Amino acid sequence: MTGKVKNKGGRPPDEDDPRIWKVGELEITTALISMCIKENLNQTLTELASRVAVDKCRPLGESLAVLRELEEKGRLGYYNNLGMDWIPWEPKKERKKRK
Repeated sequence: MTGKVKNKGGRPPDEDDPRIWKVGELEITTALISMCIKENLNQTLTELASRVAVDKCRPLGESLAVLRELEEKGRLGYYNNLGMDWIPWEPKKERKKRK
């Protein structure tokens, strides 16, 4: 035995590890983002990125970069309760730190 574990599909586990952010799985990520937005509709982008980072087990900076890209493309939003309608969402503005 070599010590390498393979899943039922025969690929090494790191290829389908759910903690790895995969751009090709935007539908799944979109559903996760939708749920995180609906938890608090009055949150900042950084707060949303923090929640997504925890759920995806990814670095905060990576999640924030992806969310900023989605925001720039107008693709940041959430599904209504029935999951049929996409509702655009704008994050609460970040508070500027006082010096």
